[in-house]
Amino acid sequence: MPFLLDRPSLLRTIQDDDIDLVGGRSVASLREELADQALDTVKNGFVTLNLQTLKVQKKTAYRNLSKSHSVVLRRLNYVLRNVCQIYPSDRDTVVRRLITVLQEGVPHRLYKFDIASFYESIDTTLVAEAMSVDRRIPRQSFLLIQDYLRHLRDREIAGLPRGLSISATLSEYALQAFDHFLAKNAHIYYYARYVDDIVIVTGGHEDFGTFQRSIESALGSLSFNPKKTQLLELPVDRKANGETVVGFVDYLGYRFSVHTTKKVKDRIQRNISVGIAASKISRLKSRIACSFCQYFIDHDSEMLKRRIQLLSGNYNIRDYSTSQLRNVGLFCNYRRINTINSLDEIDRFFRSIVAGERSRLSRRFRAVAPTSLRNSLMMFSFKSSFSAKVFYNFPHNERVRLSRCWQNV
Repeated sequence: MPFLLDRPSLLRTIQDDDIDLVGGRSVASLREELADQALDTVKNGFVTLNLQTLKVQKKTAYRNLSKSHSVVLRRLNYVLRNVCQIYPSDRDTVVRRLITVLQEGVPHRLYKFDIASFYESIDTTLVAEAMSVDRRIPRQSFLLIQDYLRHLRDREIAGLPRGLSISATLSEYALQAFDHFLAKNAHIYYYARYVDDIVIVTGGHEDFGTFQRSIESALGSLSFNPKKTQLLELPVDRKANGETVVGFVDYLGYRFSVHTTKKVKDRIQRNISVGIAASKISRLKSRIACSFCQYFIDHDSEMLKRRIQLLSGNYNIRDYSTSQLRNVGLFCNYRRINTINSLDEIDRFFRSIVAGERSRLSRRFRAVAPTSLRNSLMMFSFKSSFSAKVFYNFPHNERVRLSRCWQNV
């Protein structure tokens, strides 16, 4: 059986980051000891689960402080993903396909929904009940997941704890029926869900109210955030020249500005201008400002430059749910933009701090920063870095230290 929770499988699940080198002991002996501890967790459950709360962008997240529990949860995550064929959506693929669909010169109606308090609102009792009759899940894995969910409820943790990789997998499992329901809806031309962000494209023939109510009813205990619900009508105008923007929608960090239709070589199509969403531009500006504010505290020029590199460039991080490296950063996160207006805006903001005198931040920086630092910072350009796909090397510990000044932004 390939999905066991025995000692050999737990030993294979242990990663280098799980090992704390102490007392001059060998890595091999520490791995063996951790495998024994993980096996005890499999036998005794999660009664000693130790979760630490922290704030991430104003939301409560959790970090597992027990290495043995982390190993077992990682193994359970692997088992559940494979036996239930849970493959979370790829953000870049969703964005690329949405652009293609919107470009088509046919009538569309676009819906955007956001599930309110997604992780916190998932009913873990219902998840456990669904798993109890799911023959795909090995009995041992189900009992251990059930014990884990029970201990979360005993600790009065609402839903699934943010920050743990198994929460993402369990949330995908909880929404499998919802995804299947929408996939069979005859009105839907295109549907995509990335965690709690949903986009639907129809032909525009359905009744809006009835359609939305049917979708919400399929959510069960979950609900949409009405403040983030958006409807965009995209008719076909054969006389238009394609220059006027009929509406826009922000989705997955991008702003999609949809133009009127136009005729190109006997075909009707739409132009889609893709930029960075306004909320993401605002966040990036805030992080730039935080970097300068941190300089006022530590006066560390090299750290300031490294922070700007972190914000303007790209780098690798390890995805602990898959144990693989992922490329992230300005270009990697927004590779689908086809207009540079947002990058120009960020550059203007950055340079106004470095070389300007109008804002309080720029005047304060000019008063304390040497000319050499200001000159070296003026060499940075977010637009140029994006175009050149610049990559930097940031070890994990350095990345944590650099980003601490904007961790709640």
